[in-house]
Amino acid sequence: MTELEELKQQVSYILKRINELETQGDETDNRWKPNVGEDFWRVSAGGDVYKAEWDNDGFDNNIFNHTDIFPTEEEAYLDKGRKQIRRELMKYGKDFESGGDNWTFNYNYRDKIIGYWNSKYSCHPFAIYFESKEIAEKAVEEVGSERIKKYLFGVED
Repeated sequence: MTELEELKQQVSYILKRINELETQGDETDNRWKPNVGEDFWRVSAGGDVYKAEWDNDGFDNNIFNHTDIFPTEEEAYLDKGRKQIRRELMKYGKDFESGGDNWTFNYNYRDKIIGYWNSKYSCHPFAIYFESKEIAEKAVEEVGSERIKKYLFGVED
């Protein structure tokens, strides 16, 4: 075998291996990703929910890498609701201050209630913080505890 033939064989192997790795995807990414020709749902920047067909082109992969996509219309509407609830709560919210008052809320699945707590030194990445318990309670009341339970905690009484 000549050196040229050997190099061509190596290049062929490398291209084949690259293709295998690209189609294999990132094994640490647990997000749902459609197959070519499969429909998916997403929420646009303007808040519209719409369906599209996955082509696995640059545009689709850009969407996949920068926003959320869903296999069903229902999941897309839930995502839209979650984002809306968070925006409404942030009208009352504030940035976390280490050592300061950082009131937030959670859902107690056993007692089926929203509870409030002050986190002075532990910042949670998805929590919304408030200056006081009273402001947190007002935000929950205005946005609606049932909506918060449904969209943020996945609970419908």
